[in-house]
Amino acid sequence: MGRLEEIFEKIEMSLQDNKTEMDYLKQIQNDLQEKKDQLTEMQASIQRNITVMEKKFKENPSSEEGSMTPIEKDTQTQIERTKKYKENLLVDLQKSMANLQISNEELGKLTSDRENIRDNNSVKLEKLRYDVDLYTNITGIRWQYDCEEDERRGYISKRGVLKPFSLNTKKHSPFFIANYLWDLMEQS
Repeated sequence: MGRLEEIFEKIEMSLQDNKTEMDYLKQIQNDLQEKKDQLTEMQASIQRNITVMEKKFKENPSSEEGSMTPIEKDTQTQIERTKKYKENLLVDLQKSMANLQISNEELGKLTSDRENIRDNNSVKLEKLRYDVDLYTNITGIRWQYDCEEDERRGYISKRGVLKPFSLNTKKHSPFFIANYLWDLMEQS
């Protein structure tokens, strides 16, 4: 009985760990997508500003360095800064896209791993159920699962005779419990 509970706990913990990792990766993916959207919006805004400023310069032909007014010089400086900012944003966007791709690959791998674990666990669980049913049919032992953790309770049903048992694992060794159950089965 202890082994069966241990296996179920391991399966449950494994599935919970995978769910936590999947939630974390989905959050990263959402954050990266949000950042990408923000960068795209900024890029479009910067591009509009550059286009407007370039249009203003084309309309005003006094673009020589010596004949530029202070406002034109300031505008020219803003255009250069905006272009550099745009380049930096593009670099950041490319890095974010690479990170998003890596996260998507990890998410795919984790999803695949989770499916494999789920398949393996279902096969193991099916085998475990078969083994428990087989042992139950051979021995006639029916376990009572709603007892204390350190208690093994149930009954042996053979040839219409019920023999209940209740053993404390702290007071008795596993060897004693096994022998006691064999003796009860032989008496039936």
